[in-house]
Amino acid sequence: MQAGLRNKPNYVPTQYSVDMAVLVTTYLRKQIAEIALPSAPRAGLNIKQTFKGVLADAESRERWLSRFSYWCVL
Repeated sequence: MQAGLRNKPNYVPTQYSVDMAVLVTTYLRKQIAEIALPSAPRAGLNIKQTFKGVLADAESRERWLSRFSYWCVL
């Protein structure tokens, strides 16, 4: 992919690196935001009532883990 970019007249390697870092950071933030960790415990609420994220359901947890594991291999 990068070899094709080098032939472009306006190719700037440092900008390519910055753009790639932004892309990776944005994707990681999206993945981590899906976890929706429980908030601080509140009086009168069961922990299961405050934790309704991706990891709470077995099927969605497996799907999330699969996508995250695949991404980590890239």
